[in-house]
Amino acid sequence: IATDAGGRITRMNATAERLSGWSLADALGHPLAEIFHIVNPETRAPVSDPVHLVMARGEVVGLANHTLLLARDGQEYQIADSAAPIRNAANEIVGVVLVFSDVSDKYRAELALRDSEKRFKALHEASFGGISIHEKGIILDCNLGLSQLTGFSKEELVGMDGLKLVAQEWRAE
Repeated sequence: IATDAGGRITRMNATAERLSGWSLADALGHPLAEIFHIVNPETRAPVSDPVHLVMARGEVVGLANHTLLLARDGQEYQIADSAAPIRNAANEIVGVVLVFSDVSDKYRAELALRDSEKRFKALHEASFGGISIHEKGIILDCNLGLSQLTGFSKEELVGMDGLKLVAQEWRAE
């Protein structure tokens, strides 16, 4: 989306039309905030108008990492976005260009991964059996069960060579 210096829409590409739910014909001349309605996805609080940020700073601005675009048709898109000044030959800012893309799938995947990690951690900690995670034989993490089985505190176990927990006669195997 491109705007003039006052923040009124002058251009939109097909992707901007699809994601915003507005055609260029309908959006032309409207303030960006009417067409490009962005909020924080967790709080639903409005995100600062990128045109005002660019005009105030005179430079490229990256918007919040977690930005939700509320489309005209009710669709919601997690977007990655930035805004940059458009300058004339005299180096005066005459408008702003916004570049954004739909990262909804990536965002959902990241949320699913965080949820999975929480479930794993809860299961790991709740297990009565001793569980440890190793890299090249060194204990990176362990649960309370391993601490209770070995008599070492979790703090003592993390960073320890895991072979120290194996009887001498079994270490070769």
